[in-house]
Amino acid sequence: MKNKLFRATTKIEGTKEPFVDWFEAATLDGAKVLHDAEAKECGVPMDARRTVEYVECNPETLKPL
Repeated sequence: MKNKLFRATTKIEGTKEPFVDWFEAATLDGAKVLHDAEAKECGVPMDARRTVEYVECNPETLKPL
């Protein structure tokens, strides 16, 4: 299965700017697993203070599909 490109925009309560990360995965669930692993490594809170919006994007234009 070909990987898709997902943009994850993470907002954390108390911060001004969101964090934007890009993940290649076969499915949205796969992108969520990759994002959660990276967030934990970086010390991002994994509770209600964190909200994440995922969007599948065109790999050539980086624009949402």
